[in-house]
Amino acid sequence: KKHSEFEQRVVIELKVLRAKDSYETIRKKTIEQTVAYADSCDATAVYILVFDRDERHNWREKIFEETVVEGKYTIQIHGL
Repeated sequence: KKHSEFEQRVVIELKVLRAKDSYETIRKKTIEQTVAYADSCDATAVYILVFDRDERHNWREKIFEETVVEGKYTIQIHGL
């Protein structure tokens, strides 16, 4: 069902990075998964929040912003 021009449909994907993971290893799969969710609801905005729980990383490494264009979606990725 198509949404009205005044309706917002927002997809927010949450990922938790642990010591065994790296952002680079989950990035592509997470984007693909999030685009599939966005397609299923015809999203108007798409966000990915990455929570870095690796104690070896300092806050400067954990906090970042990235914008990715994938198909018809502009995805805002935020590292926390």
